[in-house]
Amino acid sequence: MNAYIACLSDTLSRLLDEAKESEVAAAALNGQSEQAYELGRVEAFTNSLHTWKNQLETFGIGSELGETWKSLNLFLQQRGLP
Repeated sequence: MNAYIACLSDTLSRLLDEAKESEVAAAALNGQSEQAYELGRVEAFTNSLHTWKNQLETFGIGSELGETWKSLNLFLQQRGLP
């Protein structure tokens, strides 16, 4: 994996981790006013990651990201996104 692909993979992994942490935080805040903030973060991360996926597919880079690509696809599929 070249340096550019490794950088993309690392960035995507960090974004995925943040999105997952926001989901956990939102679930922990069930019924509290702060829950809306975390749910908004999850939605924003999901939209951003979906855009990343589309761009990486357009340029044919996705398959070079290995496990990160698989994790990204799984995360998006769990939210009903292609």
